[in-house]
Formats: sequence, C-alpha cells, structure tokens
Amino acid sequence: TSVVHEALKGNHKHVDAWYEYYVLGRNIPLKLLYDDFDVFLDFPICMQWQELMEIYPDAKVILTVRDQEKWWPSWKQFWATSEMANFLYSCMPIVEDYFTWIAAMFHDVGILNGANRPTAKEVALKAFRDHNQRVIDNVPKEKLLVFSVKQGWEPLCKFLDCTPPAQSFPHGNVNNAAIKSTIIDGVVFLAKRGLYNASSGFGLSLSVIFCLSYHWGLHLLCAGITAITVGLAVYLFRVGNVVHTGGIKVHTEFPGEVKTMEKYIFSDEQYFKHGVTLENKEAVVVDCGVNV
Repeated sequence: TSVVHEALKGNHKHVDAWYEYYVLGRNIPLKLLYDDFDVFLDFPICMQWQELMEIYPDAKVILTVRDQEKWWPSWKQFWATSEMANFLYSCMPIVEDYFTWIAAMFHDVGILNGANRPTAKEVALKAFRDHNQRVIDNVPKEKLLVFSVKQGWEPLCKFLDCTPPAQSFPHGNVNNAAIKSTIIDGVVFLAKRGLYNASSGFGLSLSVIFCLSYHWGLHLLCAGITAITVGLAVYLFRVGNVVHTGGIKVHTEFPGEVKTMEKYIFSDEQYFKHGVTLENKEAVVVDCGVNV
C-alpha cells in the first residue's frame, strides 16, 4: 500500500500478530502470515531477516548501506521531527494495540533502541552500525550483496543475474513529500472515520499524553496541554455528530466482522445524508457531512 494508514485499514490481522510477537512474546509463523503476499517491506518485518532466511533459504540478501552521518539527519527528519504524522498514526481505529507494539518495537525490542527521539543520535548510530555488521557476519557471503545506491544498476543486476534496464538508476529524496503525503492522507482518513473509536474526548486525551510524552519524549506539560486541546475538540466533534442510544463501544467490541461494519458505515462511495444505523442499533451516526 502507498501509505501506512491504508495498510492499517485493511490488514488488521498483521497488527494483531505483531502485537502478540512484540508485546506478548508469542512465536509468530511468519510464513503463514505472509504467504499470501509477494512483497513485504519496512518495519517491523525487516527486523526479522534471520527468520526470513530460515523460511526462504534460497533467497538472496541485499544490505543497502549509507554514510551514517548522512543517514542520521534523514532518519531524524522523518521520525523524530514528523510529530504531526506520528500523531495521525496514533488516532487510527486500532490505536490501542498499535500504540503498544510500536512502543515495544522502538523501546524494548531494539529497533534503533528507541532512537526516534531527537536526542538519541549516538544510540541511533550505534544501532545502525550494529545492525549492518550483524547482517554481514551472519549471511553467507555468496548470498549477500552490500549495496550502495551510488553504485547504480551494475552490481545489483549482476548479483541478481539479470540484464540492467535501459533507463538510468532512479534517484530522489522524497522524505518531505512522504511526510506531507502522510499528513494529508491521514487527515482525510480521520475525517472519514469520524474518530469513531474514541470512547470520549478524555480517553483520547490520555492516549495523546502517552504518545507525546513517552513515544516522542516531549515535556509533560506540553503533552498535557496538547492532549486536553485535542480531547476537547474530539469531544465536541462527537457531540455534534453522534447520537448515542446505547453507547458506542470501542472498535474491537462491535459485533460481527470489521468488514461488515465498514460496509454499512464507512463506504467510500456514500454520503452520510440521513445517518447510518449499526446492525445492533447501539448507536446512530447522524449527518456527519463528510464525503466518505
């Protein structure tokens, strides 16, 4: 998928699986989890490269490398300073489980050892070096290519035994564009969802306090002010748009399958003109005025 929130909308089973893996410490059969896919990338699957080598023993490994002093500013810009994007992630319908395993990945398991914080440069650089060296030390030399994009097509195609393409090797730093896209798409996504999984403005405030103070390392006072502001905004939004008849439950407590619920409530081809009643009639969504 093109953006993280798209993946989270459709692949809830992966979030559940990684929650069990990182938080509950359960063994996850990665082959069963990913057998229906041709490609998987990025966190957290990239950290399971050793398990993937065991599952796919004939696979080749390409370790992309970069000057660490150039890598750090890029990492810092994308993760440590993209707080708006991270806040949007925090408001996903599966916020509870998502928060927990993200925190576990970054702070407990060792994905850059919590180095998404702006002050953690040395920790991040050490984790960066250690990861690369661990791959080099453990992957058989005949199956490993240590590759820099500066090298272009030749070593890559030689390693994969294929003919180099006619076009030049692609290059582009899309960091800012990626952040902008995430923010815009996230805002649209949250508007469509109507923040329906927030049990109350206060409840969301607590979540925001957690993610701002713990995940990003901001001052607790700043986190609290932000949380209260967002919480009140969410509360007013819900009062104006949701009429309770029995109390909306959290996302995971709706009866029936999530797909069934979304079919009735969050179709991308509908307008909420007269509101939509849930099958169990626990709540009614009233004229949200959002093109969903």
